[in-house]
Amino acid sequence: MDSGGTIYFNDSETISRISSDGDVVTIGGLDSYRGNADGTGVWARFHYPYAIAPTASGDLYVADSQNDRIRLGRPALSGGLEVEKMADQTSGLTYRLRFSGTASSYTWRTTRKPAGSAALLSSTTVATPTIKPDVADRYEFELVTSDGVSSYIGQVALEPPRLFGSAIAFAERTSTRLLTIALTEPLGFTVTANWATADGSAVAGRDYVAASGSLTFAPGETSKAISIETLDDAIDEADEYFVVQLEDVVGVQNGGPATVTFRDDDPTPAVSISDAAVIEGDFGSSSTVVFNVTLAEASEQTVWCTAKTVSGSASADSDFISLGGKSLTFYPGELSKTVAVSVVGDTEVEGDETFFVNLTVPSGGVIADGQGVGTILNDDLIAEVAPEGLTAMATSTSSVAINWSPVIGAKFYRVYRRSSGTGFAQIGLPAATGYIDYGVSAGKSYLYKVRATNGLTDSADSAPDLATTIPFTEASLTPGVTTARATHLSELRSAANAVRQLAGLPVSTFTDPVLTTATTVKAVHVTEVRAAVESARRALGLPSMAWTDTTVQPGETKIKTVHMDELRNAVR
Repeated sequence: MDSGGTIYFNDSETISRISSDGDVVTIGGLDSYRGNADGTGVWARFHYPYAIAPTASGDLYVADSQNDRIRLGRPALSGGLEVEKMADQTSGLTYRLRFSGTASSYTWRTTRKPAGSAALLSSTTVATPTIKPDVADRYEFELVTSDGVSSYIGQVALEPPRLFGSAIAFAERTSTRLLTIALTEPLGFTVTANWATADGSAVAGRDYVAASGSLTFAPGETSKAISIETLDDAIDEADEYFVVQLEDVVGVQNGGPATVTFRDDDPTPAVSISDAAVIEGDFGSSSTVVFNVTLAEASEQTVWCTAKTVSGSASADSDFISLGGKSLTFYPGELSKTVAVSVVGDTEVEGDETFFVNLTVPSGGVIADGQGVGTILNDDLIAEVAPEGLTAMATSTSSVAINWSPVIGAKFYRVYRRSSGTGFAQIGLPAATGYIDYGVSAGKSYLYKVRATNGLTDSADSAPDLATTIPFTEASLTPGVTTARATHLSELRSAANAVRQLAGLPVSTFTDPVLTTATTVKAVHVTEVRAAVESARRALGLPSMAWTDTTVQPGETKIKTVHMDELRNAVR
């Protein structure tokens, strides 16, 4: 301890002191660095200093045991290290170093400078040396002063002012953006620079408009704004960027380029799968159902999903070959892929069957329509199985409704019509078991037949059926209530002759050809119409009618409503 109450102690390879107010300061040596070297502060080296003895003058004697030395330390002068910035437009900013205390001599040391820097102190022995940093980094210096009795050590770090651009990021769209170019601090001299855009992942002309310019910062100015124009697109993509580079910077360090980032705002690609169908084929045949998988919009990112089959009325591995999970990868720019499913053929007469292809586990996209319906079209149709139950009935004087029973395996039905003086001609190809013929005329008779088809082969013809576009008065005759009248008979005569014309037979002449409201309907009238109809039906290949009261006796048989109904049914 010295006379002022300062305590000195050794700690491994260092000498430290504790002032009277409790401050601890290392005054010599460097921890973990043993050695034998004279110097100031951290530059001195000790090896197990053993004993310490302060003097009244402030000197310090140290017994350096492992070096076999007695070392003398001197107290430091008071003062400080100051840094002054100096303008130099031709070669950048210059710093002046100055010791604020008083010393009779000066020794400067550069303890650290950035790798690659060539900057040096202008002098190591003057009171105010200068340095021109040439790398944007920190420089450190140490000053040792001595008046022959005392010394001083101090350090300072220099960080030259820089010109830099502020990074910006925003959603992608066509717009003019402002980017700030700034100095790290206000300066007392003019700074100039040029700037220019350069591609990163964003490309000039596609994502932004290339631009360049120059900047001048007057003394005291710290920031400028430059305009850059960005371009929008509708393509889903990763975030992109370009840079604004600073060039020919005069007066300060170049702080490097600024990054301009686009955040993609385009919709995530939507994935959809189509429905598909194929004709089944026979045993041993090879047919394939092909589904189209598409993206609604292009993407610059990879989109991935899987396709898996699911049974419906068609069963996996008996009607089609299942897919356990087919991977589909859309590389950037691709819009479509296909999924092919093999179909197992047979000869069984059956209806169309369906299965499904489901899309799952999307990556880089979303599912818009994730299920495709696959239809296996039956092509097994027995030719002898003709449509049955054909009925043709006039619904008005200008239309006839035709209906029949369905045929297994039929995809469509061919509807044929025959009119007077012509043969059968196809007039319709409905998928349903019904058709309305609007191509008829009033007061005529027509013959119809139907075939079933699966698109490859046709069935035999159905039995034909007759329709006459002659309306009947009182369409529904009520037994015991309705009185058979001359008008009913006149309508039947017209219909019978229309059928005869269809069959290519001459019209019939009837007893009492001019019927009036006063005419009594007789047995002969019914007999004549029956005969006219039967001969026409035979000529058309239609079966004979089964008549009630087959023998209508003159003077004995009363004309009944059933007789009228049977005649109406014979001519429709």
